Amino acid sequence: MIPKLHLTSVGDPQMVGEIVEGFRLGLCELGCDVTWNYAQIDAARVNIIMFAAASLQWKDLAHLAPNCIVVNIEQLVEGGNAFNPVYLEVLRNSYVWEYSELNFRRYAELGIPHASLVPLGHQAGAILVPPEPQVPPVEDIDVLFFGSLNARRHRILDELRARGLRVEAHHSIPAEERSALLVRSKLMLNVSFLDTTRTVELPRLAVGFVARKAILTEIYDDSELRAELRQGLFGVPYEQLVDTAERLIAAPEQLRARAELGHQLFTAKSQASFIQPALEQFLAWRENQATR
Repeated sequence: MIPKLHLTSVGDPQMVGEIVEGFRLGLCELGCDVTWNYAQIDAARVNIIMFAAASLQWKDLAHLAPNCIVVNIEQLVEGGNAFNPVYLEVLRNSYVWEYSELNFRRYAELGIPHASLVPLGHQAGAILVPPEPQVPPVEDIDVLFFGSLNARRHRILDELRARGLRVEAHHSIPAEERSALLVRSKLMLNVSFLDTTRTVELPRLAVGFVARKAILTEIYDDSELRAELRQGLFGVPYEQLVDTAERLIAAPEQLRARAELGHQLFTAKSQASFIQPALEQFLAWRENQATR
């Protein structure tokens, strides 16, 4: 019997709300009794806590154990914001749902004993979809980027502008505004924040896939991205991004074909399908804790 669940997040809703909603809808699809509140726990239910790296410490959660799951959607690499003693203590003491296989492989090394792999999937209704245009849209933006900006990302954006391309870059914008910009864009760009990671930012790519927008991402042979999704985008190493973007902007039919393929491939696997085995594994672990 599945217990009553409570989903919460302490991340900025404008930046991560769609990911949280995907988990909520996925749990509902599985028939779970799940409630939701922003930055509030419910001690009477099993709590599923997302984006805990933002502010929580283990002492804030210890009283919930073992009725607590922490969902990690952070890159656990040196130099990353989440790679710090406070957050690692949370992960080491919690049952974790981990989105990244590369992270997951390091769990023994990092001393995180109880976890399941839960990749990010598509859940209908979670991500705002641009409205179907009545007439073909005017794509007056060559390249769209959204996400936090640092020197590594600025370098690519500045080089694109120097080539004469119109580039829009936004750190944090409402989903409605982002949706409107996607309609006007020819290509969505993804550049890693760190040069030490090989985890491709699937939460950002998911927005482009769902919106049927062509995506160009930084990627390498050893980068983490599901094999089928690699076919649905354009991927090159960092130093080739500018040349590739310039070439693709001049090939609109190629952009449209890849955008449609990416949409089909990403939407084929639901978030619910990834959550189900992890929920079963957690419940078995929880029962074992109660027996002990």
